Amino acid sequence: FYTRYEDFIFGRLTGRTCDEEGACVEGGGEELDELVFTNDGADYFGGEFSTGVDVVDLGDGALGVDAQLDWVRATLDSGGSVPRVPPLRWGGGAYYRSPLLRGRVGFLRHERQTDTGAGETLTPGYTSLEAGVAWTALLGGGTVPLELSVRGQNLLDDDGRNHVSFLKDDVTLPGRSVRLTLRMDF
Repeated sequence: FYTRYEDFIFGRLTGRTCDEEGACVEGGGEELDELVFTNDGADYFGGEFSTGVDVVDLGDGALGVDAQLDWVRATLDSGGSVPRVPPLRWGGGAYYRSPLLRGRVGFLRHERQTDTGAGETLTPGYTSLEAGVAWTALLGGGTVPLELSVRGQNLLDDDGRNHVSFLKDDVTLPGRSVRLTLRMDF
């Protein structure tokens, strides 16, 4: 895709810090970062791709693989990058799906973001490994599905930061988690 904005409005960090009353100083002497909203012409370009293919039939289901990729680059007419643009992401996995059982294990790699706007810091890359399985039982003569699932996220417990967040330097994304879920539709 390609999109051209004549008057793109964005928040620009000034490099100044402010106290709670709004008095600002140069540098990092106060608690809050000063953010000024401004406009400029901007060009966004990038793309995304995802695919999944069943590799082999297995019982009443299929075993397959999937992959994804997305990338965005955004530049300002005045020079430099638009702030808080996500980095290149890519990943893939393997899955099994059938009417009553499905599972997947896969990863998503967030590359390092070095195309930063004024006042932004670089964001290191990280990899998120996920796995899950869900089993469905049909109750009530086959009309009421009951699903039991377990899902693990960020299983490598990688220290990830969301580049599009204003708080990315202070707050990490959630660490390793495992969820057990029971769901009934009626």
